[in-house]
Amino acid sequence: KLQESRYRTAALAHGVASVVRDMKAKLIVVWSQQGGAARYLSQNRLRIPIWACTSDQIALRRMNILYGVQPILLDLPEDTPAFLYQIDQLLLASKACEPGDPIVVVSGTPLGSVGVTNTLRIHYVGDMCRINP
Repeated sequence: KLQESRYRTAALAHGVASVVRDMKAKLIVVWSQQGGAARYLSQNRLRIPIWACTSDQIALRRMNILYGVQPILLDLPEDTPAFLYQIDQLLLASKACEPGDPIVVVSGTPLGSVGVTNTLRIHYVGDMCRINP
């Protein structure tokens, strides 16, 4: 089962490159609890930044050496909408993106579980801030 999750995550990471190119995404955000999903994305040598979020201090340190990855320590969000809201706030506050910029979000359900990365989402920065003011 773990081997299957690795193949799934690797395949998803490989597909991200096509989506990023087609959407002209500004960056990639991934919830990577132990750093595996961030590692797979990094191996694709994408030409845009990868913001890898985790609630694990050890994974945060491990991801520091990955190509193109900016590790970010966050409290574990309760669900995906809460995660997207946090990301919108971070991106807008840091001026890494403008409202309406497309980004690619990679995660799994439930957030924080290991080996469940299975979702690629096209998200427009600021959308969650408009929904949840």
